Amino acid sequence: MRLFHFFILFFSLFFLQTVFVTEVSGDCTIVDTLRVGSKGLQVQCLQEKVGVVADGSFGPLTKNAVIIFQLNNSLVADGIVGPLSRFVLHGVLANGSIYPTGCVSSIGYSPITGAKCDGSPKPQTDQASLSIPSPDYVPVSQVQPPKVFSVYPEKVRSGNTVKIYGENFSFNRNTVLLQYGQIEARFEDLPSSDGKVISFVFQPPEVKTMNKEELLNLPSTLLNQILDPVQAVGGSIDDIVAPYRDMKNEDDLRKMLNDNGHNFDELYEKFWVTIENGYGSGSSQAPILSGLRKLSFGSDLTSSENKNFLAMLHSIFDVFTPQKAYAQTPEGGTNTGIVTRCTCGDGYLTIMTDFSSNQGSGFYWWSSGYKPIVGDPRIAGPQLGFFTKNAGTCSIGVRPYCGDVTANVASPVWGEAPK
Repeated sequence: MRLFHFFILFFSLFFLQTVFVTEVSGDCTIVDTLRVGSKGLQVQCLQEKVGVVADGSFGPLTKNAVIIFQLNNSLVADGIVGPLSRFVLHGVLANGSIYPTGCVSSIGYSPITGAKCDGSPKPQTDQASLSIPSPDYVPVSQVQPPKVFSVYPEKVRSGNTVKIYGENFSFNRNTVLLQYGQIEARFEDLPSSDGKVISFVFQPPEVKTMNKEELLNLPSTLLNQILDPVQAVGGSIDDIVAPYRDMKNEDDLRKMLNDNGHNFDELYEKFWVTIENGYGSGSSQAPILSGLRKLSFGSDLTSSENKNFLAMLHSIFDVFTPQKAYAQTPEGGTNTGIVTRCTCGDGYLTIMTDFSSNQGSGFYWWSSGYKPIVGDPRIAGPQLGFFTKNAGTCSIGVRPYCGDVTANVASPVWGEAPK
């Protein structure tokens, strides 16, 4: 009897495993935006398509694989699977098949050839009906990547409606990406009635900074570099974690900024604007939108359970340990992510670790509107990038004063040699 029960249990588990694998590896579809931290069957589907272990957890290896996929397909290489990346993933890789040229699914017509994307013959039409094109059909002359010219208004805060003016916007499924440095916000599935204007409601990006525990885990040289200027004006580590907790409103903040030689406009962050759709992606030629960052007044100190930075802190500690044999390490560097916002002024701080010589290791100040043209400061690369030592200042609010932390600055353009 026990042997019989064993076989029943064995075949039950085998059946469940078979069903599970079929569900994941069959005609899987990705419908949500996936990024680091995402979990579940859609992540497993993605991982199978980009060739990494399909464990259902979107981590650094999956992000790097997505970035490589995006680079190979002329997409914005941000490591986030949004609408455009989903279209290409499904169109090129689903079931190992390739849709007709210009198609990203089996729906509608190719904007390049005019052929039906499901492979069936295109229906014949008379001359009169040609004046009423299919809503899925785009003439060849219009197949160009989107272009971004301007925005209105140029200065906004949470809840304001922004209009983006340009060309080659699709009638639906446009994505607006606002970005500078490592800070970004996405607004997806936006329509455009004429292909030239897109509207969206601005919301400040959510930015994860180091909490108190993570700051205290920094090597002492780094912790003192950021804490000493704050303590010099009567503050503490709590002022770094929750800078506006002693303020009631924006008027209190304006007064502190003005008293310390700053102004409220420094808290408006300058974003590059990118449009992604089925035609490709296109960005503004400069940061054209200024948005007020998210401000929180009178907030209590909370202990975050997010441990994203803690694993990186160990490698930072190794780099700042004098006994480290740097000659044995590969070239390049990594970035911790955002340590803190400059709460009295513009920009934010990160920590870069230089694996080749350690000369570039330390705090870096990234100014609002900075976007690298070559390379990417968010991920490890073949080189750290050129920089100017201690040329930047991150001003941190300690009511009624501001403490200034000196930091390196990427120069002149990330990855480009000085002239």
